[in-house]
Amino acid sequence: REFVKSTMGYYPETKFYFAHPKNPRMFEDISNLKYAKIQPFMRGDRHFIIGNERDLYINTWIGLNGKYVGPGVACSIDRHQLLWNDLMDMIGLKVRFDGSSTNYIPRIDYTKLNPKYINRIETFINRRPMNRKVLLCNGNVQSNQAKNFDFEPVIKLLCEEFPKTDFITTSRVSFQFPNLYYTGNIIQSNDNFDLNEISYLSTFTPIIVGRSSGPFSFTQVAQNYTDKSKTFLSFSYHKEGGHLVMKGKTKAKRYWSGVADTQGVFKKIRSVIVE
Repeated sequence: REFVKSTMGYYPETKFYFAHPKNPRMFEDISNLKYAKIQPFMRGDRHFIIGNERDLYINTWIGLNGKYVGPGVACSIDRHQLLWNDLMDMIGLKVRFDGSSTNYIPRIDYTKLNPKYINRIETFINRRPMNRKVLLCNGNVQSNQAKNFDFEPVIKLLCEEFPKTDFITTSRVSFQFPNLYYTGNIIQSNDNFDLNEISYLSTFTPIIVGRSSGPFSFTQVAQNYTDKSKTFLSFSYHKEGGHLVMKGKTKAKRYWSGVADTQGVFKKIRSVIVE
């Protein structure tokens, strides 16, 4: 996000589009950035293409080659910073992304999101203000950065151990507890896309747990990383692939674990809750 916004800032008179296969609302908070569908000529094996109308198509996929990602290490800000500087050099644009990688931690403008969804989130938070909240990003990963262990028995143990803590999952589970909630039921998105809204919800949860993928990635925003009351816990194969920010200091606490068995995951999350 911040690399795109910085590039747009260098060329305020230029029209910018972001072509991707996901929901068109993915970047709805970025002013003057329009959504576009991916076209066949947008080759995934090229860093950039100059179109017939002198349009410039930049491939921002970090997995284009093995230079920017490795086994168990996916989309970190540090690697993106390297990628974007290389892209600008290849294209010949006088755009640089210097300084600490923490300068490029994503920042979502939640005021641009659908107020209906925002109100539902705030209503939920205000309903049980005294209960501590833990966001569990329990969906499977798709880039092999972590083992897709079964989160359900872990969640059961947590709900039983901490009845006065509200646990919020980003994927449905097959059971119910009085202190267990699902983001889909809270947000009730009309198009089944709610990553930005989950990000907003995460600003109210002191503890955020995940596997460095999907909703967990969207919780790793500047609003959370600059909050000293926040704690991130990531389960992944490698510590280097556990968090969006690999280097640089953040006010939020960052913990990592490579365990994948039920008791090991439960004990690690419990240790963070009782800290």
